[in-house]
Amino acid sequence: MNSSRHTPTFSRVQAAEPTLVATVRARLARTGSWIWRALEAEGRARASREIREFADRCEATQPDLARQLRAANRYIARG
Repeated sequence: MNSSRHTPTFSRVQAAEPTLVATVRARLARTGSWIWRALEAEGRARASREIREFADRCEATQPDLARQLRAANRYIARG
């Protein structure tokens, strides 16, 4: 009786899989971070624009509020 057992061999592709997975995961993490920072920057810009416009609208009737809004806007812009 000639029975041979097939033992799987560890190929180069299988050896590279953990490295490939780690590389893809790192690239996705970087891409996700980049997208998140871009969204934050867009939100900051929009908030700044809205605050500036609101400060302009209330300048004549509430100059103290307009001054405070502009100060807050400078703080947001540094953010």
